[in-house]
Amino acid sequence: MADESAESVTVAVLGWPRRSVWLVEMAFVLLLVVYPLSYGPVMHQVSRGRLIDQWPVIDVIYTPIEWIGTSSEFGGLALDWYLGLWGA
Repeated sequence: MADESAESVTVAVLGWPRRSVWLVEMAFVLLLVVYPLSYGPVMHQVSRGRLIDQWPVIDVIYTPIEWIGTSSEFGGLALDWYLGLWGA
């Protein structure tokens, strides 16, 4: 009986890290997809004057994307194309 409870505790403890690692991986992938895709809608709202009060925060959050757009010709073209889709 003592062996069975030790095994079930071990299985429960070993099962948890798999789920937490999966959640961390999914959050990372979601962040890599949602963060760049959110740039267009946010800049569209800024261009309409709706998020002007939050501009200092928005500017800091999207500085990496803006850097990509200014650091290479391809990045600039891709960013202009994506912002054009949103009318920003």
